[in-house]
This record gives sequence, C-alpha cells and structure tokens, in this order.
Amino acid sequence: CKTDSSLSDDGIEVVSHPFSWNFWKTYGQTIYDTLFSTIRSSGYYSAEGAETGMHIHISKSAIRTSQLLKLLWFVYESPNFIELIAQRTSDYLNMEPSQTVEFRIFKGTLNIMTLSKAIEFIHSLLSYCSDASISDIVNKDNEKTRVDKYLQFLSKNQSKYMNLCLFLNNEMGLST
Repeated sequence: CKTDSSLSDDGIEVVSHPFSWNFWKTYGQTIYDTLFSTIRSSGYYSAEGAETGMHIHISKSAIRTSQLLKLLWFVYESPNFIELIAQRTSDYLNMEPSQTVEFRIFKGTLNIMTLSKAIEFIHSLLSYCSDASISDIVNKDNEKTRVDKYLQFLSKNQSKYMNLCLFLNNEMGLST
C-alpha cells in the first residue's frame, strides 16, 4: 500500500508485483482476500468512494500485434459492455507505458469476487482475441453481435472464469 497524489490525504493505493494467471489462480486470490479483509478492518473502503478506480496492467511482450488490434477494437467498439464489466464509465486503456497495456476501466474494490471478475475478464478477453478471427471482432457489426460472440466463448469456458460468468448472469440475466 502506498500514497498516491491522485487520492485524498486519507487514501491509499494498493500496488502488486507482476504475476501470471497461474499465480493468480494458485495464490493470488487468497493473498488479496486476506489483504482486503485487513484493509477493510482498518476502516478503509473503496468502491463507495467517488475517486476509486482499479488499473490492471498486462505485458505487451505477451500479446501478438493481431491480438492487441482485436482487443483494442473490442474494447473501444463495445462501450456499453465495457462499462457494465467495469462498473463505471472510464478512460479505457493506456498504451503509454513502454512495457504494458494498462486497463484503466474498473471501479475500485476491496471485494475479492469483484477483483477476480476483473482479472478473469482481461484474461478471457485476451484468450478470446487470440482465438477469434479478426472478422469476428474487427467489423461493422453492432456491439450486441460482437459481445454475443464473446459470450459464446465464455459459455464454453465457464469453469475457468466463474466470477465473471456469475457477474454477467446477475447483471444480464444470462446463463453463460
């Protein structure tokens, strides 16, 4: 935890070391659940505050150019879906860091299921963009068609992205 100039004097920022999907699934959820419990018991809060947000970075070296193109198109051409997932309006992605793509979309949280949903969304979107054809994503289709194709991918991978699927079921009335 550290202070950040964008937060009030009472605010803290939680920063992690980089970690892989396997680390997250094996250790990360337990580590963050414990951390969040400690932070909440110390009187801090997150999602309730107007200035809270969550930024998640992914390594540029782990993404092919075609995958990045599809990811950018999906995010920028599906604004209603992205706002639903992010639980706020946002400034989307930051491509400026030399080594990472920064997802600046998510509302802040001290809830492990919400953090898990965000990480699962990024991982699933990267996987989807890796496998989907460019015409499935980079096209003139409307947002609903584009998102429906992604939801079909999630339907086949529910056990891998449980928190994300539960969230979408609750918010959209889906049984992905």
